[in-house]
Amino acid sequence: MAQRQLPMFPEGSTEVTHDLAFEKRDGSVTYFYGSLPVFTHNENDAASFKMITA
Repeated sequence: MAQRQLPMFPEGSTEVTHDLAFEKRDGSVTYFYGSLPVFTHNENDAASFKMITA
């Protein structure tokens, strides 16, 4: 049986769901699933934002 990962997000991040969060820092946006960063893009990159949130 797979063990569930604890959702321990970095301080200052915004929790979207129990498992998903994002953080804006130094002009970049990083998305986290559980405690793992899964994608980063420049905060002005609309195409990457649309792709990751679709």
